[in-house]
Amino acid sequence: MRIRAIATALVSLVAVAISPSPARAGAPHPLVWGVNQPASGSIIKIWNGHAPHRCLDADTGTMGADGTRVQLWDCNGEPQQRWLVFSYPVTGAIGLVSMHPPHRVLDVDVHSNGANSGYVHLWTYNGALQQQWNRSGAARHPDSLQTSLAPNRCLDADVHTMYRLGTIVHMWDCNGQPQQRWFWANV
Repeated sequence: MRIRAIATALVSLVAVAISPSPARAGAPHPLVWGVNQPASGSIIKIWNGHAPHRCLDADTGTMGADGTRVQLWDCNGEPQQRWLVFSYPVTGAIGLVSMHPPHRVLDVDVHSNGANSGYVHLWTYNGALQQQWNRSGAARHPDSLQTSLAPNRCLDADVHTMYRLGTIVHMWDCNGQPQQRWFWANV
């Protein structure tokens, strides 16, 4: 019942978010939950601390089904770089929905069991732990994002592919380095 209510709310948020509205620009913020957390219903762009000109991006070349690749790409303001924020009231976590149809949710592949290099992709909403994102609890890297599935792993931009378009985004041991720092602004 609770999952059905969340799914219904999610569909409503997407419908509202894709309807025409005036543009809202915002100043950059670190992703710090409870301090300057993006509000549920906000549409944001997210970029990486190691490459501030590169945004979290749903790969349009793999778009359409579960498993769409997530990467870093030059920030361009297109729908694949816009993310609708929604909250999980019970856990305090947030979910991130790609604004590019078919509006899938940022998700960690459960088959990687949260291991280093765990695959990050878009998946149909199911409310599971791998779709619930939290800030790091460690004071030395509060801008990091973790899932409830693997609280010791952080969303990470692969440093070996950082200097090309399509930088790999995966999960890695939290280390406080710039490739694990994420910032947001309303769009």
